[in-house]
Amino acid sequence: MQVRNHAIALAIILWPTLAGAQPITIMGDIAGGATDCEPLAISNDGRYVCGRGSGPFGDRAFRWDATTGLFTEISPFINSPLGPGSATTMSADGSIVAGTMAGSSGTQPFWWTAPDNTRVIGELTTGVSGVTPTDISDDGSIIIGLASAPSGDAAWLAGGAFEKLEFLQSDATFSTLLSANAISGDGSAVFGLSSLLSDPAIGIGVRWLIPIPPENLGPLLPGDGAFLFATDTNGTIAVGRSQTDVEALFWREHTGMVKLGKDPLHGGNTVAEDVSDNGTIIVGRSADAGGENALIWLDFGPPQRLSQLLLSRGVTIPTGYTLRTADLVTPDSRFVCGTADDGAGGVVGYIADLTGTGTANPADLTTTGATLPGQTGFGLPDGKVDLDDLGYFLTIWLIGTP
Repeated sequence: MQVRNHAIALAIILWPTLAGAQPITIMGDIAGGATDCEPLAISNDGRYVCGRGSGPFGDRAFRWDATTGLFTEISPFINSPLGPGSATTMSADGSIVAGTMAGSSGTQPFWWTAPDNTRVIGELTTGVSGVTPTDISDDGSIIIGLASAPSGDAAWLAGGAFEKLEFLQSDATFSTLLSANAISGDGSAVFGLSSLLSDPAIGIGVRWLIPIPPENLGPLLPGDGAFLFATDTNGTIAVGRSQTDVEALFWREHTGMVKLGKDPLHGGNTVAEDVSDNGTIIVGRSADAGGENALIWLDFGPPQRLSQLLLSRGVTIPTGYTLRTADLVTPDSRFVCGTADDGAGGVVGYIADLTGTGTANPADLTTTGATLPGQTGFGLPDGKVDLDDLGYFLTIWLIGTP
């Protein structure tokens, strides 16, 4: 096993000019490779981030500490230098990290605890191999994942080795479970993707409350599937995207599947990547021919560009950087984490602290001239309070919100 600490290649903390506003922290990347950093999980308090960075010999699994600005590279293989890998998930306090690492016998899942206790996790007892951990319970005792062979199946670890989620196969309405993507904090609820025997081409969101049979959360609409990627701590809300027209969505018990809207500026495809407790904040991204943009949804409202929301609250985006994705949000809605283009062809991680950002007027609800869905800037504060903000409020009241 080898664990190395490196000073980050780039660390910037930029304080906005508006008094009382909080900073955006640019994480940078691990040293020695191209500038290419992808945060994949964040601790509940925002102190730790784990993910994948570019080292001198390929991708590296890391844990980053906001208090020191240091990356810790992780390898569980004693007889091999840092093998290519990725840290894909993290416990609530950041003390346990799970992911995948290349070793002498191929890619294998690993389990790591600070400061240097790392071990390879056993493969599936059923012979299915190549497991990638996708999420972990708050205390780190339960890990879910996706197996790559022979055909891709969900995996479950609550002890010594991964097991195939066999009980999903017991329901004759499902063809197979394609992935297990998200788990509640206590490990009692798992969300994932499956398909029906009656229509295997359409993906459906599933939830199962261990160990009872899975529940079909249904496609979004007839002929349009639904993919679920994340859930809140309580397992009561799940977010993802629609299959056909690629639009962000959420699921709740009393609403079912509900679309969250396209990008407010260009109408591009949207994906919801994570959700805070009770759905106060949903984060994600949009994509079109021009690239990706970080998005945020407040209280199930319409999507907003994260960069413009921050600017409206007095937070200055670092010069040359473009917020590309918003992939993670802490349960308390305080920290948002994702990737940013650095203006020089590189990709770095960032963390935005939404607590106390600026002195935004709560009556500033929309951009001037944008009172109807589909209009540019609809639901995006522009720093002015006028009659269009009242018009926006009346529109939302008339059409209803989720």
